[in-house]
Amino acid sequence: MINENDLCLSATQYAAAELPAGIVHIGLGAFVRAHFAVYLEKLLNAGQASYGMCAANIRSNAEIVEQLNRQQSYTVAEHDADGSIVLRQVSSICEVLYAGSGHVQALLERLKSPAVSIVSLTVTEKGYFFDASQQLLKLDAEEIQHDIANPNTPKTAIGILVASLRYYYDRHLPPFTILSCDNMPHNGQSTRSAVVQLAAKWDSQFSKWVEATVAFPSTMVDRIVPAATEESIIQINNLLVQAKAPWIQPYDQVPIACESFSQWVIEDTFSKGRPDFSLVGANFVDDVAPWEEMKLRMLNGSHSLIAYLGCLAGYQTVADCMTDDALVKLIKAYMLEEAAPTLNMPADVNLSTYAEALLVRFSNSSLQHQTRQIAMDGSQKIPQRWLQGACVNLRRGTHPKITALGLAAWIVYLQNSLAQDGYTVDDPLAETLVPLAVQANSMAGVIAFLQQPALAKFDLAAFPDVVKSIVHFITLLHRDVRSTFSH
Repeated sequence: MINENDLCLSATQYAAAELPAGIVHIGLGAFVRAHFAVYLEKLLNAGQASYGMCAANIRSNAEIVEQLNRQQSYTVAEHDADGSIVLRQVSSICEVLYAGSGHVQALLERLKSPAVSIVSLTVTEKGYFFDASQQLLKLDAEEIQHDIANPNTPKTAIGILVASLRYYYDRHLPPFTILSCDNMPHNGQSTRSAVVQLAAKWDSQFSKWVEATVAFPSTMVDRIVPAATEESIIQINNLLVQAKAPWIQPYDQVPIACESFSQWVIEDTFSKGRPDFSLVGANFVDDVAPWEEMKLRMLNGSHSLIAYLGCLAGYQTVADCMTDDALVKLIKAYMLEEAAPTLNMPADVNLSTYAEALLVRFSNSSLQHQTRQIAMDGSQKIPQRWLQGACVNLRRGTHPKITALGLAAWIVYLQNSLAQDGYTVDDPLAETLVPLAVQANSMAGVIAFLQQPALAKFDLAAFPDVVKSIVHFITLLHRDVRSTFSH
């Protein structure tokens, strides 16, 4: 049982049942509930916002929609590295919809409301069906083909946005702002490109209107939010009982654990008004790009390095990895020697201080952030987390040795999935990746792996020293994973 002095309660202070939905969010996962919804909760508690959020799932997890509709609120347990915990009631999600399996009409109707000023997204990189390296919508994807053929019954987030914007275009109404909160470089620009390209399949004049009229601010979001587990749900409910929390009796079915740290940097280009999230800690800026790159390369890049090396070394969580001094030293070297030098930050940002803060956050054992979870969707994450920075280093004549180790670890992780005690690789390109990885034990095999479409743009195969390093590290990883931490 935790010391009661380390527990703090924060209950909803407003009439949640009376809130209109001024924000519609697509992608009701753990992150939005522990991040965006918490900023909105704080703003509502301070009397500085007049509307709540309607949140929808469009592909899976109808169960959470049912549970949130029953409960009306949920708990976010914010764990600080010092052991203290804030138990926060969140009621800012005032409406919940399930729009999958042909049930999209209720969401489309909600998006027609003149009260909606912002439509936000957390659908993960693969949910955009967008090839960032080519800046092209994946028109051959089955789901996108469906949305082109059936524009009024879309299945994808991009299709839903296009169908909704068509309503505003046809009636000469001011459209909502579209706010991507996913971990992609230039996420606003990428979302705009995807939406405009799909709109062009409907009507070229309509697509020009979207490009000229709709605002797509870029954002940088940061909070470590592990996937909920049965154990974490039980633990949070035990804390609620201990703290005598006055909400969600007798049991919270959908609580979320996260770290206490939270950051949100937002490009201040909104077309239909916005809440002032700066009152509760967000930063509105003219250019998000430096912040995006800092987070993607230093935090997310380190997370992926920890995930693949940690999985191979038998570590289940990020905090477990941080008990290995050699691995911690390697991660710090990656941040300061390969990631930080590629960044161009404002003068008041100290990247050494940022790196130290990340190591403290990664060491938070309360979170139980699974390495296997972070290892998911490598093909969608690694280009912006590792490869963009690697290209900067190579252009400067710097050999990205630790990035090469990371790529080797990813390859061995894919190879090991076929072992007798293997696992399923959760990646949309798994059917392509795994066979290529199996052959990647030689220069030729690694070159073929690096020339797959998801990675080819970065042309790492043209650098023999990079290829040699990857082959070298693959050999070492098969022999003794931990020996690579000091190389």
